[in-house]
Amino acid sequence: MPETQPRQTRTIAGLPQALGAYAVWSLFPLYFALLHEVAAFEVVVWRLLFTLPFCLAMVLLFRQGAALKAALTTPRILGALALSGLLIGANWLIYVIAVMDGHVLAASLGYYINPLVNVLAATVFLPSAWRCWHRARWRRCGSASSWRSASRATASCASWRRWTRCPG
Repeated sequence: MPETQPRQTRTIAGLPQALGAYAVWSLFPLYFALLHEVAAFEVVVWRLLFTLPFCLAMVLLFRQGAALKAALTTPRILGALALSGLLIGANWLIYVIAVMDGHVLAASLGYYINPLVNVLAATVFLPSAWRCWHRARWRRCGSASSWRSASRATASCASWRRWTRCPG
């Protein structure tokens, strides 16, 4: 499919969406502060319940019902979806617990490193995926990792044990 717009025009057109996403994301901690009497697990469950109808509407809007049915009837794909859903749910639960405990900076830094860990996991578990990466992308990942490490060293962050409320 040929491109109809120059790349720079498409990039600039996406700027309002990116800024909007950052604005919404930055307001989550304020929203969670209003929910201080609600358990973090309940917040995550309600998010799941409200997200499911939206996702189903998107499947219908984009006419992807057959693809959804195929995914739900293929055991390997269903297992991968279940595993990724559990990991995303655990990620969100830890984030909500950290924010509700007042560790917004630490939770944000944790979310910053998540894509970097995903890239690392892809290089380990999907070796064909990283072959097509250019050296410049690896340099950016390294730069982001070093910035994150420096930020982590200078910030007063809660320990993993406290975030997950593990006895110790």
